[in-house]
Amino acid sequence: MKKKILIVEDSKLLRAVVQDALKNAGFEIYEAENGLLGLETAKNIHPDVIMPVMDGMTMLRLLREDAWGRRYRSSSSPERTRNVSPHG
Repeated sequence: MKKKILIVEDSKLLRAVVQDALKNAGFEIYEAENGLLGLETAKNIHPDVIMPVMDGMTMLRLLREDAWGRRYRSSSSPERTRNVSPHG
């Protein structure tokens, strides 16, 4: 039985690249384009692989403790999150 893995990434291109690599490694791939869809999908499929080393919630908490990360609090407003640049 193939292990299930969920890819959560907003970039369709990056999802496709990661998906190709993981399919070749024998995983059953699921994908979501944002965290909300990722959460819903994870609850439905129960993936076998979760972020190694550090889970997403821990990463987000640590990011928000950083001065740079505090500037980008998540919001349900698409306008606010759409304009966030990784380069500040």
